[in-house]
This record gives sequence, C-alpha cells and structure tokens, in this order.
Amino acid sequence: MLIKSIKPAGAAVASVGNPDAHVSFAQYGEDLILLPTLRKYGRLEGGFYVDVGAFHPFRFSNTALLHLHKGWRGVNIDASPDAIALFNEHRPGDINILAAVSDEETDLEYVTFNKGNINSLDARMIKRWAGPDSPFTVKERVRMRTQRLDTILGSLASPPDRIDLLSVDCEGLDYRVLNSNDWERFHPFAVLVECHGLRLDMVSGHPVHRLLARHGYRLVSHAFVTSLYIAP
Repeated sequence: MLIKSIKPAGAAVASVGNPDAHVSFAQYGEDLILLPTLRKYGRLEGGFYVDVGAFHPFRFSNTALLHLHKGWRGVNIDASPDAIALFNEHRPGDINILAAVSDEETDLEYVTFNKGNINSLDARMIKRWAGPDSPFTVKERVRMRTQRLDTILGSLASPPDRIDLLSVDCEGLDYRVLNSNDWERFHPFAVLVECHGLRLDMVSGHPVHRLLARHGYRLVSHAFVTSLYIAP
C-alpha cells in the first residue's frame, strides 16, 4: 500500500516522499504483513475487524491502515475509558466498547501505566512492568469485571456474521481472550495475536498456537511478538 501522506486527527503526520516507501501504523509493521495476505484471498477491501486491546485509533494500531484506506469497519474493545473516548472521536462509524476481556467472568485488577500501550490485567505482566527496576510508573489500579469475547459479540444489536480480522493485543491475557471466543459462531479469516515467548523452531509448544491450530488456523507470519494466522 503506497501512501503519499496521512493526516488523521490526533495522530502524528506521516509524510512519505519516496513512492516506494510504505506507511505503517502497527507497532511492528503487522498491517503491512497483513495486506498482501488479505489481497491474495480477495479480502482487502471493505472488511470487518474485531480489535481487542485496541489501545488507540492510530498509534500501534493493526487496523488503522485498513480503516483509513480500505474502507474497513468493525468493533474496538479496550479496558481504558480514555482509549474508547478516542475511538468514539476518531472512529464513530465503528462499535467501540469499554470492556475487559477474559475467558471467565471475574474481577481482575486493571493497571494503567505512564506508557498506555502496556496497560494490563495480567498479574505477571503487571509485576514485570511495576517492579522496582522498571522504567515505567503506575498511574492507576482499578478492579474490573471481565467478560467473554463471545458474550460481547453475541450481545451486539447485529452480531457479525463475517469477521475478516481478529486482532488481540492484551499484554499477557491474549490466550485467555482467544479462549473466550465461540469459534463455531465467530470464526475470523485472519487472527493477529501477541504470542509472548513463541519460538519459531518450537511453535507447537505455545498455547496460543495449539488453540488456533485446533480451530483450523495455520501460522503464516510472525513479527517480533505478533503472529498472523489464517483459516482460508
């Protein structure tokens, strides 16, 4: 996808003078990896996404490029009220939901940091980022009631009958988010998910890989901590 300039409100301006350059909103270029895969299977234009742990309409977003330039719309879910306020402002055509997602309904501590992209509900990640040697500082700790992903999607006024992309970036809770989906009812074509600790020479040992493989997905790409799976 070649883009001359992008000027979304509230986001940094990205100007590209070289016609061979590409603009990516995603943290590790996941959106640019996704584009040729969608094109290959005829799903590049006007698709539908579900973005869990959406964080920001543009910054580190796996869906911003699709939303701005390919006419995609969808559902954005985040546990941060500030994040959902930004999505309501910049993506009013989407369904933007304030929710904490996990595979059981329970109360978890949600911790926000001075760097919002590491906000987490996962106790192990919180301990890591809130430790004495961490460069990050805790802003707030709140208790939140988690919901299953299939419950959230099923309760929409018009539950999606087609999902082209499920993006999951939940700072340690990624497996539990995937495990909360009804894969028979909501079966996305592509899944982008953070797989911390995944080794490319031992992918079969990772719980996220095993879960997705059981539901017919195959790994087609990996960018630093994010894996792309498809089920054509």
